[in-house]
Formats: sequence, structure tokens, C-alpha cells
Amino acid sequence: TKISITDNDSPLLRALSKTQTFSSRNDNQSPFGSNSYAISPLATEDPTPLALYADCGAHSAITLHGRRLFRDTVQRLNEQIQTLPKVQEGEKPTG
Repeated sequence: TKISITDNDSPLLRALSKTQTFSSRNDNQSPFGSNSYAISPLATEDPTPLALYADCGAHSAITLHGRRLFRDTVQRLNEQIQTLPKVQEGEKPTG
């Protein structure tokens, strides 16, 4: 899903530079209405920023184990992204 961010205080905008996790956050900045979520940028070379987002719904909290799992997943995904062949704009991927 492509999201246009117009609020400079949005946690989605802050997540483009580092991994962020929030648990039981009660304010109007929680994306998609969830009080407990994690968001992290992905290391792509695309000019459009890409982030991975996960949440526990409106009432659950992300456990410490869940936060660690999210960070590990982001790290491994970023490592794998770097091994993918580069595709130029307009070019069809092979494989």
C-alpha cells in the first residue's frame, strides 16, 4: 500500500530512518488505529521509501520477544534485499 505522509510528526515518517516499536501507545499518531506496533525502513535503492510494518491490534502489546523477532526479521530481509539483482526502471525482472 502506498501512503502519502503530510504530518511531519508521524511515526511513519520517523520510521524511515530507524526501527521504531511502540506498545500500548495511546495517542492519535498510532498508524492504522493500532496502539502496539513496530515499523522499520527497508534497505532498497528505490527513491520511494519502503518500510515493514507489524501490529498487534488495538488491545495487545508487543512483547520483548516480538520486538526482537521483528528487528531480526528486518535485518535478515535487508541482507537478502542486497543480494537481489538490480532492475532498471522499465526493465522486466528475470527469473
